[in-house]
Amino acid sequence: MSSLSGKMYRKRVKKSARRRKESPPGSHHGLVVFPYFLTPEES
Repeated sequence: MSSLSGKMYRKRVKKSARRRKESPPGSHHGLVVFPYFLTPEES
């Protein structure tokens, strides 16, 4: 039972990682990170 759920979890992680890599620079991750890079230069 636990091994089965572990396999499912591993598959899900691989899928999410692949999706993250394929996403373009202007995706959710970029939008979240960009402001943090801008604020130090502004102040």
